[in-house]
Amino acid sequence: MITGTDVRKVATFLSRFSGEASTRAQIGRLYYAAFIDARHMCQYQFEFTPTGGGEDHDLVRRCLRDQARDPVLSENLLKLRIMRNKADYRESLPHERQLLKESMALATKISEGISGHGGRSFM
Repeated sequence: MITGTDVRKVATFLSRFSGEASTRAQIGRLYYAAFIDARHMCQYQFEFTPTGGGEDHDLVRRCLRDQARDPVLSENLLKLRIMRNKADYRESLPHERQLLKESMALATKISEGISGHGGRSFM
């Protein structure tokens, strides 16, 4: 089973490369690592059953908000997903290094939030 730690290692590896493609990929991996950790927390602490589809992204955030009673953690995961979507889908990405920096800060907050709930973190 893949873990957030596994994906975080890929993001760290990508940081060795310069350029827009690497920056965009790092942002995507930061989100996916946070999502995996949040999904695992919801599965093991709140009996969440993933559908295996795209709706899991919203369902995990709802689990964080409603079952874990942590709207800040839920909102941070949403913000990081929005950043990932920008990195993946926008043709032009001005200030990509700033977006990466903000993504890293959010990923850290999410990791700390998951750890605060007794979950495993990827940072």
